Amino acid sequence: MIRQKTVFIIGAGASQPYGYPTGRELREKIIQGGWLQKVDISNGIPRIFIKKFNLSNNESIDLFLSRNKAQQGFTDLGKFVVFDTIYQAESDSLSSPKPKNWDEIDWCSFLFNKMIEGIDQLDELDRFKENMCTFIIFNYDRSFEHNFFQSLTNTFSSIPSKRILELFQTQKIFHVYGKIAPLQWEDNNGLVYGQECDSISRANFRQDLLLIGEERQNIDTVTKQGILQEAERIIFLGFGFAQDNLQLLGFPQVLQDSCDVFGSGVGLYQEEIDRFKYLIKANPNSVGKFMIEPGATCKDVLRKYL
Repeated sequence: MIRQKTVFIIGAGASQPYGYPTGRELREKIIQGGWLQKVDISNGIPRIFIKKFNLSNNESIDLFLSRNKAQQGFTDLGKFVVFDTIYQAESDSLSSPKPKNWDEIDWCSFLFNKMIEGIDQLDELDRFKENMCTFIIFNYDRSFEHNFFQSLTNTFSSIPSKRILELFQTQKIFHVYGKIAPLQWEDNNGLVYGQECDSISRANFRQDLLLIGEERQNIDTVTKQGILQEAERIIFLGFGFAQDNLQLLGFPQVLQDSCDVFGSGVGLYQEEIDRFKYLIKANPNSVGKFMIEPGATCKDVLRKYL
């Protein structure tokens, strides 16, 4: 069980083990243009979109779109491209074999088992509510909810799905920029994980994706509930520590006195981690433990510090 107030801040790197692209990989897929056959290219906008995104050298499609809101057709087209790419990755993930190092990178299973630790009998199931977790997710995909709900449902298979859902919902989950669609167990009009989606549904669902500047409601909810301010421990998983996202969360001022900060470090140089550490230490409150190691996977972090 997790009884210390813990906020997990989840970035694209945390979804990669489950078949999703990182921000850089998403950029490459968009530029490759495999999605062009699914849109009307007669007005030339899609090819202009690819050209400008490529030449912009913007690493993030989100930042590119937020900087080009005035460009005709770019916002709606960009949301379609993001939806299509993430949705395709979701569909492909169901049929793709697990990588050879699966046991080293499957952090969701490790976290799930930590949260049901000590629950051995069905009459103890309500103890799951004792977990003091919040998940702030910067990704559009639904892999976390899918994996977690699937684990709960199959671990306690004799329990009605309605009760499982009630338990699951005791944990706070915020998608900063929305997600491609609600899952069918979250909403009657939701989309089954990996299920084929018609063009009308795609058009409806992609409107729920948010760009930088459109996400304030989700962040304001986190702020009003004092989630980050009250955290005793913050764990970054697959997060790139981009300044825009850190500022959005209110770092470093949001940290309370003695809050511990841990994080994965795959793909990060020590110098990048040191810059983030310097930012954290600039907080007027005295931060507790700070530990982010270059090369450490999401599961490494959970095993060491959870």
